[in-house]
Amino acid sequence: MRPGCPGARVGGEVGLRWPRCVALAFFVTVLVVVVAPGVAADTDVQYAHNQSSDDVAPTIVNGTRVNDTAVRLTIADNHDIDESTVRVGEFASERGSITSVSATENGSNASVILRLDEPVDDDGLTLGAVGNTRISDTNGNTLSDADRTVTVRNMDGVSPRVVSFRVSAATGGPAAFELEATERLAALNISLGGAGEGYLTREDFSRDGSSLTYTAEYTPPRDGTLRATLFSYSDPAGNTRTLSFTERVKADLTPPDVAAGIDLAASGNATLVFDGSTSTDANGVATYNWTFGDGTTATGARVSHTFAPGTYTVTLEAADPSGNTATDTIPLNLTTGAGNVTDVTDSSLADRRGATAAVQRPDGTVSTDAVVTVDSARAGSPVHIGTTRANASAIVRHDDVTIRGLTVTVSTNRSLALGVSMAEPGSVSDAARATGSDALAGITVANTVPDRDVANVTVAFAVNRGRIDAADMSPTHVALARSHNGSWNVLPTKVTAERNGTVVFTADSPGFSRFAVLAGASTGLDEMQARNREGSRALSVTEAALNRSTVQQGSRVSVTVTVENAGTAAGTATAGLTLNGTVVATATSPSVPSGESVSFEIVHTATAAGTYTATVNGTAAGTLTVEPDSAATNGTSRRPQFVVTDVSLDRTATAPGETLVVNATVRNRGASPGVYTAGLAVNGGVVTTEQSPPIPGNATRTFSMRYAPENAGEFSLSVNGTTGGTVTVRASGGGLLAPLMGILAALPIPLGLLRPVFLFVVLPLTVVWAVLKALAIYLGY
Repeated sequence: MRPGCPGARVGGEVGLRWPRCVALAFFVTVLVVVVAPGVAADTDVQYAHNQSSDDVAPTIVNGTRVNDTAVRLTIADNHDIDESTVRVGEFASERGSITSVSATENGSNASVILRLDEPVDDDGLTLGAVGNTRISDTNGNTLSDADRTVTVRNMDGVSPRVVSFRVSAATGGPAAFELEATERLAALNISLGGAGEGYLTREDFSRDGSSLTYTAEYTPPRDGTLRATLFSYSDPAGNTRTLSFTERVKADLTPPDVAAGIDLAASGNATLVFDGSTSTDANGVATYNWTFGDGTTATGARVSHTFAPGTYTVTLEAADPSGNTATDTIPLNLTTGAGNVTDVTDSSLADRRGATAAVQRPDGTVSTDAVVTVDSARAGSPVHIGTTRANASAIVRHDDVTIRGLTVTVSTNRSLALGVSMAEPGSVSDAARATGSDALAGITVANTVPDRDVANVTVAFAVNRGRIDAADMSPTHVALARSHNGSWNVLPTKVTAERNGTVVFTADSPGFSRFAVLAGASTGLDEMQARNREGSRALSVTEAALNRSTVQQGSRVSVTVTVENAGTAAGTATAGLTLNGTVVATATSPSVPSGESVSFEIVHTATAAGTYTATVNGTAAGTLTVEPDSAATNGTSRRPQFVVTDVSLDRTATAPGETLVVNATVRNRGASPGVYTAGLAVNGGVVTTEQSPPIPGNATRTFSMRYAPENAGEFSLSVNGTTGGTVTVRASGGGLLAPLMGILAALPIPLGLLRPVFLFVVLPLTVVWAVLKALAIYLGY
């Protein structure tokens, strides 16, 4: 009998085996047709047609980046690539070494993954097959000589390095930054602290041509120690290096606060003793240079000089160790009869209600100079310095401007001496330029009282109305300005009377100095007050009071304002809070009925430390002390506060090994800049972290994170709790196995392990079981 199914016998037991043979043949056919394509999904498919006539060589058609150390090449052929010929030794790279190669079939083409031993420091990586390559198709055609190499872009995976970082001291000029890198930088981030604030980025730096040296200049806002921390930088490929390298240098850009004074007690006759020792600087005053206006000079903090009768301008120039300089001047009128001295020793000065010192002039004339000494002034008790009614109505005069009186309140019990001198408008031309106004007169008050012992000074002065009209101004545009710390500040000034062609003003000052009477120097309140008095309205601020006298830098302070309406119609008033002559906040009152008053608040955030005289539309509100914020000084105050506002994916479907780009948008709700660390989570587990670029205060930045999934399935992605969506990772394959592999991929088992186990263990055992089962049926078991 021949093996297999019986041939000609019909009937009996053997004849009954024909249906079994038919079933066996049908089962084997189904197994070959259905199962075999799945098994062969990752093996060569040998095309039978035209094999003998195929003479076309395969070619490398493209290359793409997989990650920093892997690229994907596509080898194309019109028939089929023999993947067994694709080996490590068949490829070479211009950068780095190829450590492994894996090839999978893609129709008649082959998809080849080349892995490098380490990332390369080059954007474009050229690689391909070696000269004597044996890569071929299944008909033996070797790889084409013409298309063996490709250049893969975006392969730079090496972070740049900074080889030097230097910062020069900011003394007398800005600090110079110099940074040298190993390659071109696309991003650069330096945080500033101490005497500096904020940060420097790549946009702040410049470089010369193709140089890799980057330079910048930065002027600190205050003196002290400038702290510059280089904390991250990136190349154009996005490779970022983070570190914390700090340079600390000296910052000294502030000139001395020069105070040229006359020691009234030591002076006598035409010999005056000048004292500049009250000049201050954060780093100390190094030199004092005096010019007396008569061709002679002197050096030193304290000098004396004898003058001939006449008028002079004494100038003191002081310099700090960094070379910053500033000047102060004292106008002198030493003509005959000038400089009358009144000694006030009356015991009434001990009276808490205040005391009066009168400048006595026997002949009734008014000079441009006067000297007053006061003994035993009491702290908090105002001393009024004026004239007796029998004499002239002014302490000093220059043309159409007079000083009618001074009111001084000291903060400690002490004696004091004042030398008041008036000069022509040209002596305060710097004040006119700084405020964009016309100068009417200059005033210098030389004194023996340091600013720290002065609680308040009120200057009463008068200007001839014709002089104001000649300047084409109204009295509300006349103001007193004070020179302090190298700048001119317009003081709160208000009109108190107008009679006999003279307008009288008063102005409050936190201390003595050079003063200037100006026309057209708006305090910012003039327009407000004019609007408050338009038409039938007559609104004015009658009371103002700070809710706190001491606040910390960066804190809010409010002032309660009472507005009275003396007009015939209801209206609203605009009020401005002024600190040391500068309007810092305004507010509009509720509607004020005729004949009534309304109270409301003005709120201001104190940004600069110091002591300020506060007024509202000329009405005193008190003295405000703003204490330095120690935390702000070292850069830790108002820390950055981050929140992830949006997360998006560059696609919702991908394949294992493909890089997915996740974009995270982060907002900094704090006032200080900072860097945010974000964690990318997949199905709730963090797989990678990334630092954001520097994010300024109250700003938003978007940056990218990358993730290459290894397994197939559905994955939910989030960044620090903010969901970005779901990505589907599909595995390759075909035939009966494709849906099965998709189901298995969703299980928490690595697909790289499942696939070989299924193909080489489970599937062969299943086939063997099916064959044995068919054989058992055939044999009748």
